[in-house]
Amino acid sequence: MTTIGSALALGDILWNELPSSTRLGGWAAAFAFRLQQLGVDTALASGVGNDEEGRRAIQELRLLGLDCDLIGTENRLRTCSAKVQIEPSGHPIYSTLPTGAADGMATSNALMARATRAALLYFNSLSLRGYITNNCLQAVLDRAPQACKVFDLRFAAEFIPIETVRQGLERADIVRISAEDLGRVHSALHLPELEPLDLCQAIVERHRVSICIVSDPVYGTTVATRDLGFAVTQPTAAATVDLLGWHEAFLAGFLVKLFQEAPLDLCCKYGERYGAVVAKMHGALQPIAASELTRLQEGNGT
Repeated sequence: MTTIGSALALGDILWNELPSSTRLGGWAAAFAFRLQQLGVDTALASGVGNDEEGRRAIQELRLLGLDCDLIGTENRLRTCSAKVQIEPSGHPIYSTLPTGAADGMATSNALMARATRAALLYFNSLSLRGYITNNCLQAVLDRAPQACKVFDLRFAAEFIPIETVRQGLERADIVRISAEDLGRVHSALHLPELEPLDLCQAIVERHRVSICIVSDPVYGTTVATRDLGFAVTQPTAAATVDLLGWHEAFLAGFLVKLFQEAPLDLCCKYGERYGAVVAKMHGALQPIAASELTRLQEGNGT
């Protein structure tokens, strides 16, 4: 059985300021943690400020068991934070997403060494937002020609420049899109309004992308591949506390099954079930009990 030998997630760590609490999150941090919980050797490359929020973030990540050796401390910028509202459906709405220390991440010998041996390399729209971090990402991508490069395309309202979409697609093997962002993706790519499957097929045809995914915890998952494969699945209804972390868990689960050469529909269902487990908890980085993970893996995504 093929597995992901080593993974590297490059991107954001931030504090989500929710109406009732403040919780550690970040798309890259959540993806790295969820992939690690599925047994993949995963490192997170990011940055925090030389401040109390940064020290608390590193402490919490270490308690979660994440490799923090590639998280730098930035003296000029504060640790990132975001103001987040949770809709009745559980979807997070970002009212602020300012730049911060994660946008100032630079290259290092240790980061380049890790990139060289990575089988999977994750980045997202925030990885492309800052000039310094963007340059760092491009250098890492160049150093890892053998890695499967996964672009998590996110907009989070107006805080993500549209040009990052095209730039990310130029470097990605796999792209995942949130269903709520479809309108802005159509606009960024100068496409007419398309159904999810048609959009995925258009992206695969126009760009050097092997797999395009549109995922949503309510409406399901659509996937198209370069070899004309496709899958459309519908998630099983489940109780939801909030959907912070759902997309990252879905993507981690999907990729684990994909590397095991499972059929596309099974990859989708496994990712959806993993996301549903995360959605029963508050925030993006709550650990899943070992018994729950065992049930997930024994269920095999069906």
